[in-house]
Amino acid sequence: MSRLRRYLLALLGLVTLLLAVLLHIDNADPVRVRFLTLASPALPVFWWLLASFAAGVGVGFLCALPRRLRKPRNLRRTDSAGTRP
Repeated sequence: MSRLRRYLLALLGLVTLLLAVLLHIDNADPVRVRFLTLASPALPVFWWLLASFAAGVGVGFLCALPRRLRKPRNLRRTDSAGTRP
């Protein structure tokens, strides 16, 4: 079963890579992003999409971090209370 899962994950990775390459090819036009008085350098749309995706992953990681840090502390409490066999 783990071999099948490994193959499926590899296939998913290859499909994602293929889609990223196609996205890069189709969105090669340089775009300047403006916010209020700030303006960015002209970069292809692909790089802006990649940066926004990476920022979303980073925000998601930071939002999940407190829960992940709290989990080991809760496990230590249950160990010291003697509730685990």
